[in-house]
Amino acid sequence: MNVPYFDSTWDSKDNTAQKSYLVCCLPRSGSNLLCYSLIEHGNAGMPLEYFNPSSKGTHAFLRRIFNGTNPLPKKSPNFEASKLRDFITNLQLWRTDTNGVWGSKIFGYRYISYFEEQQDTPESFFNDNLKIIYLFRKDKIAQVISNYFSLKTLNWSSFHGEIDSVPKYSFEEIYKIYRTLCKSEEDLKELMSSKSSEQVLFLSYKDLVTNYRKTIKKVYEFLDISPKQLKPPPIQRQSHIKKKEYCRRFAKDLQQFEQLQASRSKK
Repeated sequence: MNVPYFDSTWDSKDNTAQKSYLVCCLPRSGSNLLCYSLIEHGNAGMPLEYFNPSSKGTHAFLRRIFNGTNPLPKKSPNFEASKLRDFITNLQLWRTDTNGVWGSKIFGYRYISYFEEQQDTPESFFNDNLKIIYLFRKDKIAQVISNYFSLKTLNWSSFHGEIDSVPKYSFEEIYKIYRTLCKSEEDLKELMSSKSSEQVLFLSYKDLVTNYRKTIKKVYEFLDISPKQLKPPPIQRQSHIKKKEYCRRFAKDLQQFEQLQASRSKK
């Protein structure tokens, strides 16, 4: 089953965006759970992956609202400022809630590329009215293994069903993901830490999954809006016994690899 929220039945056209927010994160940090929850609880817009060029749902949606084209950059990682403004304006035209709230999910490296590397400030693209929910996961090994499974199976949430195949363990492939993710998280955390607490809410994956209702309420308070109703989580965790096994195995292999690298550097 595909993510249903890109469908035209979820459009909310011709409302003026008065509040905008971005859920900024890295893959497998709980962002699907958070964003789908905000959609289901109501009054928080439709925070989907509108900036993800590799998402089939995003591609189909953008082609629908941009007259058969997808304006997301395909080769260059950067958006020209004028094109980015037009892109956001059209997104808000189609997906702003009736209370004037618009939201989107965006991965950290795209946020930095699309917004922070512009000459203008990120806030200027949203009429100087932008808040950011920075969602992170402290257990990097669990996050990396989850990402590895999803990249191999193309199963990104419980909307896509149960994991029916287990990818072969590869330390080299997992380590490459680990290095990239850790560097991206370091850059993103440093950037978010430079902003004010009024603009950025730091939110952990652990809090989201262990204190779901309390964490969701915290997000709504940060956005200064109220949900229509609080519902149970719309999706379930994609647990698999092999994920735990791979976590233990990778942690052990990583320790041995780093010890070997350290010993070589001393020679």
